[in-house]
Amino acid sequence: MRANRATNTQRCSAACLGIASSIALVLTASMSIAEPAGWSMGGGPLDAQGERPACISPEQRAAVEEEIRQFLEDHPEHATVRGGLGPSIYTFFPLGGTVYQDLWGNNFVDLDPTAGILDWDCTNFTYNGHQGHDVGLRSFGEQVIGVPIYAALDGTVMATNDGEPDMNTVWNNQTANYVIINHGSGQIGYYWHMKNGSVAVNPGQTVKAGQQIGLVASSGVSTGPHLHFETATGAGVLEPFTGACNPGDSGWTDQIPIRRDMFARDVGVTHEDLASHPGLPFELPADGQLALTDSVFYFWVRMHNISAFASWGLRMQRENGTSLSLGSGNFNNPDPYRVSWWWWSRSVTEMQTTPGVYTIILSIDGEDVASAPVEVRPERTPDFNRAPADVTVALDPPMPEFGDVVFCRVTADLLLDDPDFDIVRFNYRWEVDGQTVRDVVTAGHADALQWDLLSPGGLVECFVTPSDGALTASTVSASSMPPPICDADLNGDGMVGSGDLAILVGSWGPNPGHPADFDGNG
Repeated sequence: MRANRATNTQRCSAACLGIASSIALVLTASMSIAEPAGWSMGGGPLDAQGERPACISPEQRAAVEEEIRQFLEDHPEHATVRGGLGPSIYTFFPLGGTVYQDLWGNNFVDLDPTAGILDWDCTNFTYNGHQGHDVGLRSFGEQVIGVPIYAALDGTVMATNDGEPDMNTVWNNQTANYVIINHGSGQIGYYWHMKNGSVAVNPGQTVKAGQQIGLVASSGVSTGPHLHFETATGAGVLEPFTGACNPGDSGWTDQIPIRRDMFARDVGVTHEDLASHPGLPFELPADGQLALTDSVFYFWVRMHNISAFASWGLRMQRENGTSLSLGSGNFNNPDPYRVSWWWWSRSVTEMQTTPGVYTIILSIDGEDVASAPVEVRPERTPDFNRAPADVTVALDPPMPEFGDVVFCRVTADLLLDDPDFDIVRFNYRWEVDGQTVRDVVTAGHADALQWDLLSPGGLVECFVTPSDGALTASTVSASSMPPPICDADLNGDGMVGSGDLAILVGSWGPNPGHPADFDGNG
């Protein structure tokens, strides 16, 4: 069973993660429900609405800028941090998961200099004055297990902060845990809202792209666990995503489009009273079992992209495939809900008299979006537990080359990855040429291997074991062999570039035995 770690009575609030402060976790009066007595429903939208303070307070920004100024004064060799050739291209989002699957992209840079809001795709996935990208976890439960943050590029750490509380859900001008990295060429990366005690680097330290620098959390002005990743250059804040409202070349090698289809990202069934639960981002209770003596059950779901004035319907499906309607209603939402969570509760006589497996199915606008099978037993037993479902894994990129940051990505059912709705964690073990180079347990559906741990021409393998904290599923693996370094890599840095060209030009002419004499003619 998922533990109920709720300790805060704040129900729904908002900040940089985008949680609406005005929504209580009770059914609003405007929502219609045509159901018999005993039916109840709650939850609400988690979208950001209206004005709110910046998720990085002006005071903290000023303090960080002073840290950067002091760092540059002490390290003049980094003085070009405010100038340089221009931004480098990002090859991955620096978080241990897959965006729009187990991770959700909440906000982009606000490109409207007025009081309005505008994202790069000419929509409203942002809020007024926002200067970075917010990508979040599903709940504090995943934060507790841990989800890594990586350096997006090579660089030198200029400023860090740690030791701040990391489960904030209200605005109170709190200080965040963070890492600030000089990525070179006039590019600075800001990594905000990290987990208390997780900052793994220090000012002055050199880091490599893909290196773990901390863990995701909700420190600072934040209402849920997420990474605020921000890019700045000498010209100011940079939005690397490009589109109709931010034309030009993308700052990503593979830009991820905004996911706009309706889908469920988490689901559960429980006997615990959700009406008294503080709600997301606190971990929601869920069971794989109900007892015949449970007077009601609670079904909950986390949804994305519900259309305006959407309708819903619930039904119960028996093991033999027949179904019983549990009712229907409307959200009565004049605007779409980008992010929302909902719960329904009711009593079903059959589930109080006949043991078996029953599946609760939610449809929205006539489309089945989530299902949750639960085993009804004569009584609940504390030792009831089943192992997570098996997963598949793949390397990204599938044929990495020396210099690539390699991700090991898990493919799993977001809703039914565990039959008891436990949060699944994954043990990622990386081997290069048979030697373990990284071994970590995270709740993220991906893990990264920093580029300098690869071996040109060597074998890279990722072994993944899913677990619910007690039982494990089958270990699966993915592997690839980076090609050997090209003969034209004259300086041996794993890449063919301007340095190699300089060596080639410098050795032009008769030069027997020189490595730049590729055809061996002396």
